[in-house]
Amino acid sequence: RPGFPQVLRTLHQAWTSNKGEILAIADEIYRRMQAMQAQMAGGGDPTSIAPAAWLAAARNDYLREFDPEDGGQLSERTATKFPRTPILELLLQDYRMHTDGVVLRALSKTLDAMAYGGIYDHLGGGFHRYSVEATWSVPHFEKMLYDNAQLLKLYAGAYETTAKPLYRYIAEDVAAYLIDEMMSPQGAFYTAQDAQVDGIEGVSYRWKEEEIERILGAHAAETFFRAYELTPFPEVSGATGADAGDVGGVLRVRQPVATTLRDAGFDDPAAMMAALKPMRQKLLEVRNKRPQPLRDEKLNVDLNGLAIDAFVASARVLGKPRHLNLAQRAAVWIWMHAYDPATGHLMHEIFRGRAQTEGFLADYALFGRGLMALYDATGNGVWRTRAAALADGIIKRFAGADGQLTMTAGEAELLTPIESAGDRTYPSGTSAAIDLFLRLGETKGGEPYAAVAVKILHYYSGRMERYPEMWATAVAATNRADVSRMIKIASTGSATGPAGPKPLEYKLPKTADHVQASAQARATEDEPAIVVTLTVAKGYHVNANPASFEYLIPTSVSFDGISAARVTYPDAVPFKPSFTDETLKVYEGTPVITATFPRGTLDNLSVIRGSVKVQACNDQICLPPSELEISADVSGQGVRAAK
Repeated sequence: RPGFPQVLRTLHQAWTSNKGEILAIADEIYRRMQAMQAQMAGGGDPTSIAPAAWLAAARNDYLREFDPEDGGQLSERTATKFPRTPILELLLQDYRMHTDGVVLRALSKTLDAMAYGGIYDHLGGGFHRYSVEATWSVPHFEKMLYDNAQLLKLYAGAYETTAKPLYRYIAEDVAAYLIDEMMSPQGAFYTAQDAQVDGIEGVSYRWKEEEIERILGAHAAETFFRAYELTPFPEVSGATGADAGDVGGVLRVRQPVATTLRDAGFDDPAAMMAALKPMRQKLLEVRNKRPQPLRDEKLNVDLNGLAIDAFVASARVLGKPRHLNLAQRAAVWIWMHAYDPATGHLMHEIFRGRAQTEGFLADYALFGRGLMALYDATGNGVWRTRAAALADGIIKRFAGADGQLTMTAGEAELLTPIESAGDRTYPSGTSAAIDLFLRLGETKGGEPYAAVAVKILHYYSGRMERYPEMWATAVAATNRADVSRMIKIASTGSATGPAGPKPLEYKLPKTADHVQASAQARATEDEPAIVVTLTVAKGYHVNANPASFEYLIPTSVSFDGISAARVTYPDAVPFKPSFTDETLKVYEGTPVITATFPRGTLDNLSVIRGSVKVQACNDQICLPPSELEISADVSGQGVRAAK
């Protein structure tokens, strides 16, 4: 495939030689993007808000695709299986409300199959991202914070509902994994662990029987293999040498489990797992000496919201006060580093101590849900106050007057609005926002948030009626809350939330949005001069003249019909962006450029006009350059140098 420099050269050639055709193609792409967005956001016009009907429909949709042999959902296209925790949480919610044995069997079959399968890391704890085949035996080995946070809460909740020891064991093991492997020294949680080492999938996790026998000894290995088995790993694309042939297998609980328990001499899977923990620990010590997958050490605000919510739940269900302390610690640190109380802005991620990237809807909503979980657990009003501040931010930045929610506050800079397509691997910002507003709406003084929740639900009601399974988190939330009361609040107008912004039109971002220029004539002893002052928005800079590199556009001034004798640019200031090791020369704030002219140049002129070519950048992007028009009144004799 062509490299990026070749792509750029091709684009440049197409733009300069056939601009009309390129613009026509762009128009067609834009039309198709709009059509695709309308299709993705489709589902019919708003209809009645019907939580019970949505829940029943979502449950039935799941059960129609349920795999009775291995749990999870069958697919006609692929054997790949994801946990899809939002819909499993919905099944748990449904069972709590209706105690339907069919629902419990489907949920338990899936939870059991994942706990026994290779998608679960039986040595180090935690779940891998998904299984590449139907039995949950061979995973894609990446581990995600969002999966493990949600599954911690789900298994804890399933234990609370069923009292099944296996679910408590898995919940405690997942919590230990998150604490030991994914928690930063500050208390917040990292994003993910990679699947590969040196480009080879799962190489650090795979075993051969003779390795295990050598580590445990023959007698202990015989006991171990009564409980566990190795699923052969498919040949790895790109592997060479020994890795290309016998690539080992993935550890899982031996099937069928009833036979395994009888052969191993146990009555309960959790007891068997606990008894064999010393053997697994020996294997883990050896595994830890292998090259390890890299860890993504970004601290994402939305995913930390999921982790906070999960540790609050596990603290209550499992009787682990430390988990509540960890949740509060993470929440305090994220709040202090990602939220600006002066502006109400929440950032998306923190990396190496630096908060960066404007927060998305999911950041506000999922972090807000975590704070509400802390409020419910502790009764401390500060958590409710902070959750309400994030809800206010959603109303201000993401909510339309009709209840529509966009995923990014930068809507004006996008060709088409980005709306959520529902809850897949974890709750969408839309569903999480609905849950947040409903929970705030049930607190004292929360009527304004209840009204906003109803407005959002009304806007998305047609989609939830048509695709309820895809909106599992929102559907579950509406069945936990007293939505009927909130509808009455909204219909009587007894409480109204802050008005949301009107739908935004597409507007291409450019330098002129963040830089202004003005010009003023000035008299000197020898030569007349025009002084140009730039006003650069906070957080932005413009390139100095000369620019640091050839590919950067320097700030420059020109005038219509006349030439300056010289143009004096200000001294540059050094700027060290995060995306390069190079230090750039830039102007910030209100830099002043002075253009001087030979005596007599401005005689007989009343106004001098010109432009400033300038390109604005921040720490992440450079905007398209703009030519800012300037003009100065030179009709007064005072601006002309004495002859």
